Amino acid sequence: MIVYPDLFYDNSISFHRREWRKLMLLLFLLTVLALLGCEPHPSSSTPPSALGQSASAQSASAQSAAGQPPISVTEALSTPREQLNSLLIVGGDEAAESAERLGDAYLKKGRVDDAIASYRAVMEMRPGSSRSFYDKLLQAYVRSGQPYEAVQLLKRAIAEHPSATQFYYDIAGISSAIGMAEESLFAMRVLIKHGQGDFETIAVAMDPGRVKPDWNYIYELVRAHPERHELQYGLAAIDFADLKYHEAATKLSQLLAVRPDIDPAWVLYGHAIVESEDGSAIQDWAKRIPAHLRETEDYWAIAGDWSLRTGNHQAASRAYFETLRINPSHFHAMRGLHHSLSELGLSSQVELVADRIEKETAVRDALGRFFEAEQQSQTFCFEIADQLVELGRPWEAYGWARKASEVAHDPVANLDQRLAHVAQHISSGTPWQMLGSSLPEQLDLAGLGDFDWHFDVELVRPDAFQPNRVPKLNDRAFALSYDHEALPRSSDEERWLWIYQTVGGGVGVIDFDLDGWPDLASSVLNGAPMKSNSFANTLHRNVDGNFLRCDVEAGYADHGFGQGVLVCDYNEDGFSDLFDCNIGENRLYQNQGDGTFVDVTHAVGLEGKRWSASAAMGDFDGDGLNEIFEVCYCGGEEPFHHQCGGDSHLVTCPPLQFPAEPDVLWSVQPDGRVVEKSQLLADVSTVGRGLGIVAGQLDGTGGLDCYIANDMSANHLWTYRHEELSYQETGTSRGLGLSGTSLAQASMGVAVADADADGDLDFYVTHFSRDYNTYYEQVSPGNWADRTYQSGLLEPTMPWLGFGTQFLDLTNSGHLDLFIANGHVNRPAGGDEDYEMPPQLFQRTETGRWDESTASEIGEYFTGRHLGRSVAIADVNRDGQLDLAITHASTPSALLVNQTEKVADEGAYIRIYLKGTRSSRDAVGATVSGTVQGALRTHCLLSGNGYMGSNESVIHVGLGQASTFHDVKITWPSGQIDQVGDLEKNREYLCVESSTPNAPIVFELTR
Repeated sequence: MIVYPDLFYDNSISFHRREWRKLMLLLFLLTVLALLGCEPHPSSSTPPSALGQSASAQSASAQSAAGQPPISVTEALSTPREQLNSLLIVGGDEAAESAERLGDAYLKKGRVDDAIASYRAVMEMRPGSSRSFYDKLLQAYVRSGQPYEAVQLLKRAIAEHPSATQFYYDIAGISSAIGMAEESLFAMRVLIKHGQGDFETIAVAMDPGRVKPDWNYIYELVRAHPERHELQYGLAAIDFADLKYHEAATKLSQLLAVRPDIDPAWVLYGHAIVESEDGSAIQDWAKRIPAHLRETEDYWAIAGDWSLRTGNHQAASRAYFETLRINPSHFHAMRGLHHSLSELGLSSQVELVADRIEKETAVRDALGRFFEAEQQSQTFCFEIADQLVELGRPWEAYGWARKASEVAHDPVANLDQRLAHVAQHISSGTPWQMLGSSLPEQLDLAGLGDFDWHFDVELVRPDAFQPNRVPKLNDRAFALSYDHEALPRSSDEERWLWIYQTVGGGVGVIDFDLDGWPDLASSVLNGAPMKSNSFANTLHRNVDGNFLRCDVEAGYADHGFGQGVLVCDYNEDGFSDLFDCNIGENRLYQNQGDGTFVDVTHAVGLEGKRWSASAAMGDFDGDGLNEIFEVCYCGGEEPFHHQCGGDSHLVTCPPLQFPAEPDVLWSVQPDGRVVEKSQLLADVSTVGRGLGIVAGQLDGTGGLDCYIANDMSANHLWTYRHEELSYQETGTSRGLGLSGTSLAQASMGVAVADADADGDLDFYVTHFSRDYNTYYEQVSPGNWADRTYQSGLLEPTMPWLGFGTQFLDLTNSGHLDLFIANGHVNRPAGGDEDYEMPPQLFQRTETGRWDESTASEIGEYFTGRHLGRSVAIADVNRDGQLDLAITHASTPSALLVNQTEKVADEGAYIRIYLKGTRSSRDAVGATVSGTVQGALRTHCLLSGNGYMGSNESVIHVGLGQASTFHDVKITWPSGQIDQVGDLEKNREYLCVESSTPNAPIVFELTR
């Protein structure tokens, strides 16, 4: 039998635990009673200290009360509240008892504000109060709509009664409900140390900033007590949690004007105005914030965020370091510190921070899996506990280990021994964070100097430009004979979809016959996973803009359960091949150069059965040979048999219910064989469930990178490190792994391009409904930041579930548009509303923000609803305007042909095909840059292209009204640079990598 350390203040104390949910129910019921009129309207809400009596009046009251017996409760109830002031002047225990009885009477009659005034008078007259007294005043504060005052009262109550466990639960519940969970962090830590915390308590204590306020409770309080200024904090906290930073800042500014004593309001206001990028407001905030808040973690975090936004990386590093010195687990500060130290070139310190970020990310991912498992996994409990021990956080680790014994499912072996292993790290004197284990203790930042605010720096804004014309797109799939359906189903089949059916199928653009017309290869998945009994994938040959299905004639006969389609020249013979991802065995079809394909899967050494979603190819290690990065989703057989939901309404299972399937790396050998090199992928803290992928020269620092969109865990960014001869994952530390609020999202599709026209690549990642798609702006080489709110892309995407997405210039204006294919995975029990969803198209405005285009102006497809999945770009009719191929989950695919009206002297373009020689033939990662009317334009050739698809492999440059693409430069994956010069509009070029630098080989192609 294991003996646990004695963690209680007093073993004789009976700990009465009230669930937070019960407390919230009590608060809600009290509020409803007030709304129903069960509480008389208070006669006054003014506390005794603000009644405005003159000194002479107070003196007269004191004289009349001196030497007189305490007034009776009956008399007091019928007399003005000056009688209470008289008791305050008299003072003493007897007067305090009278005031308390008076408060009891007021409370009984529903005169709650008068009761509060009486109880507050009691606290002024005597130094300490009983637990029952604090309970009464707490009830009064809650009933009167003053939760912030209740939190402050509970701090005092805990100080006087440190063994009263209920007060700890009360402050945790109330503060969390109103959006200031940090106010009760000390209480939650005490509960955890004494073995009293449930899973929610421990999780909140790990990161109180992630707790969202209880909007229902706050709204009810506001309706019942609109006169309470402090309730504006709760409304602002809701806005902030919903990323409505400007609205939050407005409410908080108004609140602080009348209640500057509410410390959390200063903190939240600082965060909101930084996110709103309001320079004048942050300058005023820095001057006015109370002195006692200037040494808090939030003050320093806000200072770091502002300094990072303004490019003052030395100040940002110092501020984030101070944040971590106060709270070593402040994850947001770790990410900011990594960015700022990277900019300062402190590589050894950057590596230390990156290592800690990876470990913290692992804890967060494990926490997400635990709650997705409905808090019923012993294995996840101990996974979290072990990681916390490694991070030097023994109390939290012990809390998780102890709670594991209450969990029935997914048991671990040797439970008692596992508990003992964690328990050995703690004793009654063990600190919350072990000495020597925190990140600040490991860093050497002595040379940074002191922090200083800088307000004379303008935030970088996108250059203004004329907005694009609204494009016209029409679905011409049927008319052009593109007859593809990813999941053909009979009318009598179940209307709901399994998880393996919901992700849909992919589409790849391939000119397999080299006639200049882009053909389409599309996957089918109507069979069983892990088997080869689906209808064959389709291959449609493009004949002068019309499609002819030819998969049988071409020998393309993949009957696997289709997923993504990768178009690649794996054997470098100049003819594009097809790598099909399947749930089961992947297939590789080699292009014979005569219009036919041959299945070389087994001949080249591809093997294994698993759920592969997408793939990309490129020379990631720079050895002149290609690698294929295969992105995998869920593992095992359970996803294909386990049903979720009730008997009456089945739903798609969440992916975290199933194990993750590790990604696979294949290396193409000189003889054409492929060899698995997955061992070169460094161990990651959390194996992802990947769906989307993009590969290319993503960070501007040389060498190819590979970005993986993972579903419900941190996204991965892989880069080959020559000095270590392995691939390193740095997504979270470089800003691409999580959202700006440090949360993992359900990532699916990825679009990558120079969206803000500043010369580097930005990312757009789609997510689940009721969460926003994320726009990651590359703010410095190799570092990205979530700029979704600032770009105007947040609220419009919240209702929808996004899959495939692409940046593309639909009007050839020179400025990119953003397309998103939406569609849900669960059919609502009450009908089809919000199952099929409209697609979205965004265009940048004169201010650099993005606005959603009006659906009816674009075309009929946009006014309809679909189950959009994979999206690929091609110019299918070779008219110089980009078109879109879109697959759907269970309806025929769409082919959106760009029919935007051509206007004279507008909409010019150039198309550049690239072929590597020293680099791989596909030239994935090549960058083409130049100027259009003096403005820099940067384009990168990518592989993977987002979600289960492959775009037409060409650089398409919109010129707008310009006639020339000036000073064109090609940076090849090998590192060689070719200065091409000027290229004229409305032409297609083939550029071949030369054998020597600056000796470009350029051919103009005939149409």
